[in-house]
Amino acid sequence: MKPRFIISDLHLGDGRQSKLEDFDDQASENFIKFFEEISALGGVKIIINGDFIDFPQVQLGTMTTPPKRFLGTTEAESTLRLKKVIAGHPAEFNALKHFLTVKGNELLLIPGNHDVDFAWNRVLSTFMQRIGATSINFKFGMVYKEAGVYVTHGHQYSDDNQIDVPINFTFNRLNSCWGTHFVEHFFNQVEAQYHLLDNARPMWKVALSALLSEKILVTGRIAAEFLMFLKNFRMPLRDYMSSAIWGWRPKSRTLRPRDIETVTADIKLDTLREKIQERRENAEFRREFDIAFQELDDEQWERMLTSHGGTEYDMLKFVQSVESRPQSRSIFSQTDNYQQAARYIARYHKGTRAVIMGHTHKGMDAQLLEVEGTHEQFLYYNTGTWTRTYDIPWWKLPKLEKLLEPDLYQPMSGVIRCVGSWDNLSIKYVDHWNEALTE
Repeated sequence: MKPRFIISDLHLGDGRQSKLEDFDDQASENFIKFFEEISALGGVKIIINGDFIDFPQVQLGTMTTPPKRFLGTTEAESTLRLKKVIAGHPAEFNALKHFLTVKGNELLLIPGNHDVDFAWNRVLSTFMQRIGATSINFKFGMVYKEAGVYVTHGHQYSDDNQIDVPINFTFNRLNSCWGTHFVEHFFNQVEAQYHLLDNARPMWKVALSALLSEKILVTGRIAAEFLMFLKNFRMPLRDYMSSAIWGWRPKSRTLRPRDIETVTADIKLDTLREKIQERRENAEFRREFDIAFQELDDEQWERMLTSHGGTEYDMLKFVQSVESRPQSRSIFSQTDNYQQAARYIARYHKGTRAVIMGHTHKGMDAQLLEVEGTHEQFLYYNTGTWTRTYDIPWWKLPKLEKLLEPDLYQPMSGVIRCVGSWDNLSIKYVDHWNEALTE
């Protein structure tokens, strides 16, 4: 069986002339060298496990307005975005093309939440044409599953980035999610001035630091979106599983009145509540803030008010417990939900020896887990990222100024090397690409 090299979360934008570009010169150099070395081996399979392209951060001159909330771009707009990325990264696409010219080499592309645009036929065909891909040397799919290895990006297990069906054929647009919405309407606005800000994890801490800072003038709409985020996400995986299968339904048949004053008064964190109430004294801020809430449909409004232990409660508990350093890290861990999902995957995909995800930007070597509902065991991995990254310590809520220090962000080029099959698997995660080539 071919040796497999798995990477993810490269986030190519429209070139390093753009202030929103996260794939810098160091990442480009690493990528080109990696593919040169891999190409020389011959007979290998590369799996790009999601977020190869950062479509939401590619700016177009003009874009059509979606007819409703959480709808993304049209096929034409997504295609234009890809063409800008291709023009901005000729060396990287040449490296992919050269890799596929070598006999026996194969590329598999799995989409993530930032490049769900590949679901459009025209986008995928444009990509394939640029790199010289054929049905023999290239495959596209949501999952790679072979010989005991299960690979998927993992965003579908993240409440704020869940996109179960990529295209809404009724409106002929992509389906979108809270995470993408927040990138487009918040991070794209502030990153031009505060570069790398969206490379810190977890994002809710970054957004909260920005909202509480006097340096960034947060609009009423963004404040409202962030508050909705706090009240909606981090629901338990069992709730996600049922919602994914049956669709979310309000727990109460009686929809509650849209009292925005009550919503703001009920914010759990004192400093955040006081900041929003203070800013709502500004007429323009208040208008934008209130309109954002009024745009919710009945189900979205009811869901926001239905208590299921959202991020707001995690945040409150975090702030209250910061001095005591609580023993449980579950509410701060970025991988708990993904590991729990992996347990379900291993249960319902018999014979799974290893589950590999990306999305979190936090590379992870072998973690021994139990299959859900059994005492059988399997291994869990994460492919990390190829962007500069700062993983905010779980006990900290940094001030915005701290997040602007470039030395905090370390260059990464995470790779998982996988050889063998079934009970003879050998899998290893490394932080830097050249280590993956060492036997």
